[in-house]
Amino acid sequence: MADHSNTHGQGDAHGHGEVAVEESTLSNTGILTFCVLTAIVFFGSAMALPGLFYRYTDSVRREMTVAGPSPELAKLRAQEDKRLGGYGFVDKEKQIVHIPIDVAMQKVVEEAKK
Repeated sequence: MADHSNTHGQGDAHGHGEVAVEESTLSNTGILTFCVLTAIVFFGSAMALPGLFYRYTDSVRREMTVAGPSPELAKLRAQEDKRLGGYGFVDKEKQIVHIPIDVAMQKVVEEAKK
């Protein structure tokens, strides 16, 4: 069998040389300081980010209000008003029609009374 005896100062029998172990430890105050600073950064960010978000969204809303509705939105609203307030075909081949929304609501109320 191999001889595993350790001779001090000359390394071990396997040729690895001397092995040194660092015996310094972290101080408790250093660890506590790191944890406190991390908590301050985390909770400070958690408190600051919603404020920044709401400030940004308010500025975007103000810009949209000042600029007014876009032409595409005005066109879409006109089409919706025409569809909801008038009569017309949904599918001419199948004879499916749409009626004004107020007339449709009145018909639903009348059918519910029966």
